[in-house]
Parts: sequence; structure tokens; C-alpha cells
Amino acid sequence: MSGIEKPLIAIVGATGKQGRSVAATLLQSQRFRVRALTRNQHSPEARHLERLGAQIVVVPPGSGHQRQLVAAFDDADGAFLMTPPIEPPDTTEFSLGRELADAAVEAGVRHIVFSTLENVDKISGGANPSYSRH
Repeated sequence: MSGIEKPLIAIVGATGKQGRSVAATLLQSQRFRVRALTRNQHSPEARHLERLGAQIVVVPPGSGHQRQLVAAFDDADGAFLMTPPIEPPDTTEFSLGRELADAAVEAGVRHIVFSTLENVDKISGGANPSYSRH
């Protein structure tokens, strides 16, 4: 990308398995800059991503942090969003997902990937234990 600044991708949950894989893949491609959003900047996973070249940004867990999320997405060209695993009957996952998407849009992010999964317990009738959280 001679002379052009690489696009910045903000990744929610960057220290979890999926987010860490996305962040590492983007960094290793050398085509993107990565802003890793995490609750704990001192975790071994966050430190590893920082060594790979990611910018580490601490965001508080849970809902109600719109201002901090908008700031975390500021200047990002793209965002990879996902919510943490939340056990039913807790329904905060929906509001948190909407808050993440709204913050990315408010910050002006042009490309958003929201990784999600159907209620696998419901659609499998509990038949696939590898997806069950129980």
C-alpha cells in the first residue's frame, strides 16, 4: 500500500478466540492496522496482539458505555463486532449488540461485520453437545 495509510479495523472481543484470530490474520496480512478492544490490556492475549502491532484500547464490559465505544471506534474504517457469550435467561446480549453497532455507526465506521450465531440449543434441540454451553 505504497504511500497510502492502511485501513484501520476495530475488533470487539479481540482477546477472545474468534476476535484474536481475526486480529492476528489482519495484522499478518500487513494490509490493515488493528485496534483491539478489550477489557484487560494486561492479559497475555492483549500483550501478544500488541507485539504483533495492534493498538490496544480498553473498553468497559457490558452495556451503558456508548461514549467510550464511540471513542474506541473513532477513525476506524471497519469494525468486527461480536458479543460475549451470555447465558439465557439473561437478555442483555441483544442490547449490547445494538449498542456496539450504534457506536460504530455514530463513529462513522463504513464497514461492519457482526459475527453472530443462532440459538444453537434451540435449533439443534440440544442434540449437538459441542455447541451447548451447559
